[in-house]
Amino acid sequence: MLEKIKLMFQGIGIKKSLNNDHNKQDCGAELKLNLGSNDVRYPGFLNVDIRQIPNVDLVDDVTKLEKISENSASEIIAHNILEHMPYDKTMVCLRLWVSKLKKGGSIIVGVPDGELIFNRYNKGIVTRKQYRNSPWKDVIHSIFGNMELLRQWHGEEAERYMHKTLFCESFLKSCLGEAGIGHIVKVRPNHPDNVTLKGIKL
Repeated sequence: MLEKIKLMFQGIGIKKSLNNDHNKQDCGAELKLNLGSNDVRYPGFLNVDIRQIPNVDLVDDVTKLEKISENSASEIIAHNILEHMPYDKTMVCLRLWVSKLKKGGSIIVGVPDGELIFNRYNKGIVTRKQYRNSPWKDVIHSIFGNMELLRQWHGEEAERYMHKTLFCESFLKSCLGEAGIGHIVKVRPNHPDNVTLKGIKL
């Protein structure tokens, strides 16, 4: 079964083998990528992460995506990953992701919302108790990353994965536009502290 699924994905843009015996009915015939997936699963999407952990289908660096062919994916989801890139690498990474999309393919990018975070901070709202709908302990985690979680996930390399770029809606939209994405709209965020935008490869 696994070999059949590997062949199916190789035919739609996967250059190398998958890790999991992925459900063929789940994925369908189109390549849909969940980049920097951690263990979060979206129906029909192939999970791509740099770590070989449960629920990851393809181990690959999302800043390189060497195992994904260009113009092969119909959809990309990238939640809580772009903020980990240095500012000068942001556009390089976005352009890479867009290069993996077919023309007309869609991309969803979700990042911590700098405007929301600093509005709270300016009002003195800095702890979880003051905004109960957030899973973070304080505003600092939204800005720089939750070091407790990062240490669980990455051990001694945790500091490499701290947040390095802070976005607001207008900045994220301009970055997506510069990368070749149009028809950009705001969609429901995957996280209450995030801004999430969706667009189409032109």
